[in-house]
Amino acid sequence: MRVILHDLGTDLYFVGANMWTNDHSKALNFEHMDQAFELARRTGLEDLELVICINRAGVDIHMPVTRVEKY
Repeated sequence: MRVILHDLGTDLYFVGANMWTNDHSKALNFEHMDQAFELARRTGLEDLELVICINRAGVDIHMPVTRVEKY
């Protein structure tokens, strides 16, 4: 299983700081969803979705990453 971030606006996948790729197999694997959500929150990235790639199932799960405002 891989956990990656996908930018919906550019159709690119997160590789590292200011680095993106169109090849999802080269995207950074966060391993845990909370790590990907935290990076998106810390960096202010928007218009993202978290993609969970399940190799054996052959199906990816897509979840929107929404911006959470602090009060």
